[in-house]
Amino acid sequence: PIIDDSSVEPDETIFIRITNPGGGATFGVSNAVITIIDNDTPGGKISFSSASYGTNESAGAALVTVQRSGSSAGTLTVQVAATNGTASSPFDFTAVTNLVMWTNGDVASKTFVVPLIDDVTIEPDETVNLRLLNATLNSLPNPASLGALTNATLTISNDDNSGKIYFSSSSYSANEHGGP
Repeated sequence: PIIDDSSVEPDETIFIRITNPGGGATFGVSNAVITIIDNDTPGGKISFSSASYGTNESAGAALVTVQRSGSSAGTLTVQVAATNGTASSPFDFTAVTNLVMWTNGDVASKTFVVPLIDDVTIEPDETVNLRLLNATLNSLPNPASLGALTNATLTISNDDNSGKIYFSSSSYSANEHGGP
């Protein structure tokens, strides 16, 4: 059970673990984390919906989801930035800094777009760093509104290849005295 207090505090976590399976059972995922999102922070908390996002470079753009949880009181804004990781702007994507806004009472998830550059370079998958910063509540700075996931990674999967190399047949034969 989660106890609802009235303290304004950071989000809290509980680590849980399954131990000692019986009856011949084996472990699947045996460790988990529960994040208790503080509902007493004025305006609520803003976080990425995931720590990682992914797309193919030919997709044209990646959509990244940001969510507001806890309180929905007031107008809440946050800057969302996409910057170089192993991917480089402007060669692999377009670096962006956008403002995402929730009006009073709004808790719907928001998305922002990271434009992708579809090159023909054969390369490993590359990453873009995503960051939430400069949260404001009712036009005043409110760093307490930044939730647990303020950093995330976008992986751009390479979809270029150099063709296929293969035998023209699955079997061949040659006479011993026939040469090559």
